Amino acid sequence: MKDLCKMVFISIIVFSFLSCGTAQNLILKGDAFLANEQVPKAIKSYQAALKKMSNNESALKGLADCYYKEGDWENAIVYYEKLIVLFPWNQEYLCNCGFAYFFLGFEHQNEMSFFTNEYKQRNLYPYKSEKVWGQRNRKEVEWISDWKMSNIYYDDRNAAEYAYKSKTINGGRKGKLYTNYENSFNYLSKAISIAPTWKSYLGMGLIYSVFSPLNFDGVGGGGNEHIWDIGIREDKSKAKDFFFKSIESVPNWQAHYAYAKQCFFSEMVNKEIFSKQERKQILDFFEEGLKLSFSDNAPDYVIQQLYYYRGYFYEEFEKNYTLALRDLEKAKNLEDKIRGGDLSPRFTTDIRSHLNSVTKKISDEKIAQEKGYKSLDDYYADLQRQEEIEKQKELARKRVDRKSVV
Repeated sequence: MKDLCKMVFISIIVFSFLSCGTAQNLILKGDAFLANEQVPKAIKSYQAALKKMSNNESALKGLADCYYKEGDWENAIVYYEKLIVLFPWNQEYLCNCGFAYFFLGFEHQNEMSFFTNEYKQRNLYPYKSEKVWGQRNRKEVEWISDWKMSNIYYDDRNAAEYAYKSKTINGGRKGKLYTNYENSFNYLSKAISIAPTWKSYLGMGLIYSVFSPLNFDGVGGGGNEHIWDIGIREDKSKAKDFFFKSIESVPNWQAHYAYAKQCFFSEMVNKEIFSKQERKQILDFFEEGLKLSFSDNAPDYVIQQLYYYRGYFYEEFEKNYTLALRDLEKAKNLEDKIRGGDLSPRFTTDIRSHLNSVTKKISDEKIAQEKGYKSLDDYYADLQRQEEIEKQKELARKRVDRKSVV
C-alpha cells in the first residue's frame, strides 16, 4: 500500500513537472511569435499554455499584450484584470488596463457620435421617439430621452441626475462610454499612487481631456465646457498638467501630440493674445515634440498634425506667414504617406484651407508694404473702412434714385 501511494505521488509530481515544462515551452513560442509580429499564432500558444496552467502570469500577460496590440480592448481588459486580481499592486498591469478602458470608451464615443448625428437628422425628440423607433428599440429610446433631458439642464445637479439615469440603463451607448472612462480613471489613479510613470501621467491627461469625473449629487467635476450634452465636463486645465508631468518624467512625443491635439487648439480659441514669453514657450514645445517624433519614429500623422498646429500658431499669433506656409506645406506633403483612418478628410480640408489663407496673406502683405502700411492688419482694417464707405455711398445712391422715381 505504501509503495502504491509512493508511486501515485511520484506520478503526480512527474505529471506536474511535464505540464509545467510544456506550458513554459508554449509560452516561449508565444513570446517568439509576438516578437515577430505574428500575433494570432502568439495568442494560440498562450491560450494553450493557460489550459495547462490557468494562472500562469507570463501566459496571461502575453495574451493581454497580444489583444492590446490588436486593439481588441475588451479581451485585453479581461486578461489584465485577471492579472490585477493576482498582482493587485503591479503598476504596469494597472496602467495598461486603464489605457484599454480609455480606448474602449473612445470607441463608444465614436459610435455615439454617429448615432446622435442620425438622431438629430431624423429629428427624433424624446416625446415621439418611441413611435419612430418602436418597441424593439426601447432601451435606445430610454437612454436617448435621458441624454436629451440632461442637455436641457445646464446646472450640474440636474444634468448629473439624467446622466446617471442614462448610465444605469443596460446596453445604452452612453452608459458604456461613461463606465469605461470611469474604470480607466480608477485604474490609472491607482497606478499613479503606486509608482507614477510618464505613461500613467499621459493616460490621466487623456482622460481629463475628454472626461472629468462628476459625482452624481452634482458636486465635483468642473471644467471648461459641456461635451456630448450629458452633464459631463472635460477639464483641459488638468489634462494639460498631466501631459506636462508626463513630459517632465520622460520626454516623449506621445504627450506632446496629445497636448497639441486635445488641449492646444481649444486654448488658442479661448485665448486671443499670448505674451512674448508664452509664444516662445509654445514654439519651443512644438520644436521639442517634432524632434522627439523624428528620433523615436512616431507615426507620420503625428508629425503632420504637429506641423499643422505650429503652422496655425505662426499664422494666427506670430503673424509670420512665411513660417506658417513652410509648416503647412510640410503637413500637406505628408498626406501621400498617410493612409486609412489616420488621415481625416476634415483635417485634410483644414490644412488646405489654411494654406490658401496663408498664401493670400503673403500676397496681401507685399501689397500692404508697397502702399506704406505698418502691418497687414492695418491694411485689412483700411480695406474694411473703404468697403463700408462704398456701401454707404451705394445706399445713398439708391435713396436718391427712389426719390427721383417718385
